[in-house]
Amino acid sequence: MNTSLAPTGNPSTGKPPVPQMLSEPQLWSPANPHFMPQKSSAPSAVPTVFPDPATIPVPSQPPAPTTAHVQPAVPSQPEAPMDANMISDCYASLLGLAETFRTMSPPNMRLAVHCLKAALNFKLPVNVEARTHLQIGRLLFHYSKNDEQTQSHLEKARTLGAHLRAKDDSIKFEAAALLAEFFERKQAQYTERDVNSACEILAMGSEFAQMHNSDYTRGLFLLSKCMLLLASRQFPEVTSTLSDVNSLIEGFRGTNYHREALRVFYLVLHVSFYLLSGQAKSARPILKQLHQSIQQFAAMDEMAEGAIMNEIDRFQWMPREHMVILVYLITVMHWMQVGMLDRAKRSAEKALTQIEKLSVFDTSPLLTVFHLSLLEHTAMGRLVMGVQTAAAQDIGQACRICQANPGLMFKRLPQLHTLIGLYAMSMNCMDQAENQFKYALRVSSLSGICFVSLSNVCGYDGMLWKIWTTIHYRLIFFSFPNCAHSQVCHNDCSSVK
Repeated sequence: MNTSLAPTGNPSTGKPPVPQMLSEPQLWSPANPHFMPQKSSAPSAVPTVFPDPATIPVPSQPPAPTTAHVQPAVPSQPEAPMDANMISDCYASLLGLAETFRTMSPPNMRLAVHCLKAALNFKLPVNVEARTHLQIGRLLFHYSKNDEQTQSHLEKARTLGAHLRAKDDSIKFEAAALLAEFFERKQAQYTERDVNSACEILAMGSEFAQMHNSDYTRGLFLLSKCMLLLASRQFPEVTSTLSDVNSLIEGFRGTNYHREALRVFYLVLHVSFYLLSGQAKSARPILKQLHQSIQQFAAMDEMAEGAIMNEIDRFQWMPREHMVILVYLITVMHWMQVGMLDRAKRSAEKALTQIEKLSVFDTSPLLTVFHLSLLEHTAMGRLVMGVQTAAAQDIGQACRICQANPGLMFKRLPQLHTLIGLYAMSMNCMDQAENQFKYALRVSSLSGICFVSLSNVCGYDGMLWKIWTTIHYRLIFFSFPNCAHSQVCHNDCSSVK
């Protein structure tokens, strides 16, 4: 550290007082001068001493004969006043040192962070203090593994920047963005498909929304938790969560637009619950309510409700146009389960037309997933109806969509091989079908795909019945623990020899 930053009162040096040197013009100008404190600001009422490392070894120097005279002067150092010019010069010097350590080759981020932390010992303006915390948090986020300090500095930057004027309001947004990325990176360390941990985090979000009197955001958290429980087949918890959300919607405090958005989300999960549990006929009245609700929601004007008063109510589960397509997809799944393939085909065609219109200006990956799901269901329906040529075209289109996205191809590969196997069976190409189903079993971790592949392979290969009877019971009851038809399927399979 430059000796010009050392405080006065050292009789062994014989040099002029340090405050006179600090008032001289600095040779270095900071890279961000608009973040520096103004020299015209009023001096701080509370005297603060900058903990310069040059002052630390002075009390511990035994050889110098004058150290005995220096010791009584140490307690009087905090009483030395520091004016605004001195604070400004010290802040600029520390900021310059931090930038030097950051840009040197190789960079020394540890010393850069130390310099920025030293600047926080001064009485800085709120905007400068918030900016300093943000700079420290950014360096720690990118170059350290100290999660506790990273989170602390970023949260302080966001808290201090929350009440700044428009000139410095970017501080809170930058801090919030880094915090979001920090928590996302931290949660990425959890085991994949760790539903329990994800549900705990969503429950915390629900409690946070309840503390801030936001029924809408609380409903989003509860429904997101319900969606994870539904995907993991935890049906008793799904029923309980859906009941809580229904009570929340009935006594909803908020705009009609948000109420209807929650209702659509709730009804989609309610219908999906019946479909996954094998009770498609019981889902028909809920599906009718869903159709009525989506029509009302699509006709609403969000801006007509007025400005949103609660800041945390600015989230949305899904764009309204995408929700319309999702309702079509749920309808297709329902009609296929009840055996009404003509109605499923008409609903799928309407959904595909809507996707084609949106794809002109919307490149959301969610649309691609919807498109693939519709093509898969349409192909299965056409295979059942005996229209193999059209089914092959749908399967080929699905393959082309996946080839354009390697990540999507990896996730949808088991489904594609299962569809190709079904098509091969419909064309009486049993060897090719068997190869496709076996490959789908190797690359799939989804029990539903395994069930379809095993059932078709074992249907014409008697040598695989031993494998089938070994895992069929576990597979069916793990996937559908509450299904009435799971016991029937098991009994039917056991009766075949």
